[in-house]
Amino acid sequence: MAQASSLKSAPLSLLLPGITLNTTPQDFRPIKDGYMRQFDGNDWIVASELLRGT
Repeated sequence: MAQASSLKSAPLSLLLPGITLNTTPQDFRPIKDGYMRQFDGNDWIVASELLRGT
């Protein structure tokens, strides 16, 4: 848990390039806001408004 609660700019291959994860001992949520995206056969398009975490 100590390592999971202290991530700093950790990249994941399943996320888009440039997106990194950050956590602290007070806040375990690595992703707070995001968009749903959909592949249209050629490109990824935004399929939602900004989804905010609480």
